[in-house]
Amino acid sequence: MTPSTTATRRRAPLAVLLALVVAAALAVAGCGGDSSTGAGADTVATYIPAGSPMYFEVSTDIDGPQWTEIQALGKQFPAYPQLESSLQDALQSDEVDFETEVRPLLGDRAAVAATSFGDAARVTSDEGAAAAADSASQQMLGVVDIAEGKRADTEALLTKSGSVTSEDYEGAAIFTNADDDTVIAVTDEVMLVADTRDQIVAALDAHRAGGDRTLAGTEKFTDTLGKLPSDVLGQMYVDVGAIVQESGAAVPQLNQFGLTDIQNGVVGASLIAEPDGLRVKGVASGMSATEGLTAFSPTLAANAPANALAYFEVANVSGVIQSQLETFSAQADPEMSKQINDFAQMIPQFLGVTVDQLAALGAGQQAFVAVPAPGQEIPGLAVVLKVDDGAEAQRTLDAIRGATPQLMQMLGGSQGAATAPAWAAVTLPGGTEGWQLKVDDEFGVVYAVDGDLAVIASTPEAASEVLSPASPLADSAEFTEGTTGMPDSVTSVGWFNAVQIVTTLESAGVFRDAPPEALANLRPVRSMAHWDTGGDEPTFEVFIRIAG
Repeated sequence: MTPSTTATRRRAPLAVLLALVVAAALAVAGCGGDSSTGAGADTVATYIPAGSPMYFEVSTDIDGPQWTEIQALGKQFPAYPQLESSLQDALQSDEVDFETEVRPLLGDRAAVAATSFGDAARVTSDEGAAAAADSASQQMLGVVDIAEGKRADTEALLTKSGSVTSEDYEGAAIFTNADDDTVIAVTDEVMLVADTRDQIVAALDAHRAGGDRTLAGTEKFTDTLGKLPSDVLGQMYVDVGAIVQESGAAVPQLNQFGLTDIQNGVVGASLIAEPDGLRVKGVASGMSATEGLTAFSPTLAANAPANALAYFEVANVSGVIQSQLETFSAQADPEMSKQINDFAQMIPQFLGVTVDQLAALGAGQQAFVAVPAPGQEIPGLAVVLKVDDGAEAQRTLDAIRGATPQLMQMLGGSQGAATAPAWAAVTLPGGTEGWQLKVDDEFGVVYAVDGDLAVIASTPEAASEVLSPASPLADSAEFTEGTTGMPDSVTSVGWFNAVQIVTTLESAGVFRDAPPEALANLRPVRSMAHWDTGGDEPTFEVFIRIAG
C-alpha cells in the first residue's frame, strides 16, 4: 500500500461521518445494531450561517424506516450484495473499524452546505478550471450530528485517525490533520468539517448567536422545508435568488437574460424511499419565470401507445414562449430587443403564416411522444397538438408546407429550393390523409389533422401510433402505477418507460458487448414519471418506480 493510499484509507471514516454517510449507510444498513439518537435533525442547520445558498441533508438513522426501505429496494438489484461488500471494505481502514467505532457515533442527520459561491463566481477563465474548483471547494461546510454523549469518543477517534487538537474555541475542540488541509471541530452536538478555520469559526459564531444568524432561523428556509414531508431520506434547499445575485454581481452580463424574475427564488426538495421506488417532492417560491404556464388535466396520454418510450404533456406552449420573450426583451439591451422584434416580424416571410396563426397551434395541450421503431436506429417521434379549430390548423400547416421551398432557398442559398426534397401526399395506416417530407429512408416530417388533433411526426407510422393507438398509454398498468399520486390538475407531466427503453436499446445491439449483469441491474427500474403544478408556490414531483 502506497503512502497516499494509506492516508486516504486513514481518513475514510471522517469522510463517512461527513455527508458521504449515504454510501456508508447503504453499505451497513442491513448489519443490525441499535441506532443512537443525537441532537436531532433540527440541530445541524443551526450551525449553517444564514445566507448560505445551498444545503443538503441526509438521514444517518441507519436503522430507521427510510434506510430499511433503501435496503429492500437495493435487494431488487443483483449487484446489491457486491456493492454492499465493496462499500464495507472501502469504509474500513487499518486503524478504524466502521461498524464498532464509527457507526455508534452517528446521530440523526448529516448535512453539507455551500456557504457562498462568491469566490468561485469571480474566478476568471484565465485562471483555469482547477483554480475554480479549488475556490468552490473552500466554500463548503459539513455538519454531522453525533449521538448523545459521544463527544469524547468522537474526539478519541479523530486522534486515533491522525488528527491533533490545535485549539479550543468557544467550547469546541478544533482539530487539524497533517495528511490533509481539513479543519474539524467537535461540540457536544455535532462535528463540523471545512477547508479553513475561518469557516469553522463562522459556523460556531452563527450557532452561538442563534436566531436569524443561522440558516435554521431564516424564514425562507423554515417555510420552504416546512412544506415538505418530515420523514425523509434526505432533503435539499437552494436559494436560487442568492446564487443569481452573486452570479450577477460577478458577471453583470448575465442580468440581460431575465434573471431578475428569479432573484427571490427558493427551491426545496425531499427524497423519500417507498416500497415501490424513490420519490422526490419539491416546492418552489418567489419565482415568476413560470408565468404563462397553464394548469390542465392530462388527457393526451390516451394518444400515446402503451409501449411509448417517453411521453411529455404540457399546455399553452405558445403562452410560455410569448411570456418569456417579452420578459427577455424588456430586460435586454436596446440592440438585443430590436433583434428579437425584427425576427418576430420576419416569421410570416419565413413560414408563410402570421404569428397568431402559429401561436394557435400551441395554445391548447401538447404532447411529445417517442415510440419504438423496429429495425431503425432512432425511435419514431411525434408531437400531438390539441387545437380549437382543426380546419384552421390544417390551413396553417398547409401554408407552412407551401413556404418550404422559399425557406430552403433562404437557408441553403440559390440551390436550396432546387435540391430540397418535395412534399408528397400520404395516407396514414389509420386512414387519415397527411403530407410527408421525406429526408431519408428512416426520417422526415409528416403532418396530419384529425378532428381537434394535429400531429407532426418523423414517420407515417409514428403519426398513426399517436392518432389511433391500439393500446393507449393512459390505460396501461405501468403508467397507472408509475404516476400514482399525480393530482388531477398539473402544469406538465412526463413519463419514461425504462423497461421499453432497455428493450429497444437491447434490440438495437447497444448491450451486445456489455456484461450480462449490467443488463440485469437495469431491469428492476420500471419507469420514471414527473409532474408539477403552478400557482404562487409551484410544486414538482418525481417518482422512480422499482420492482423485481
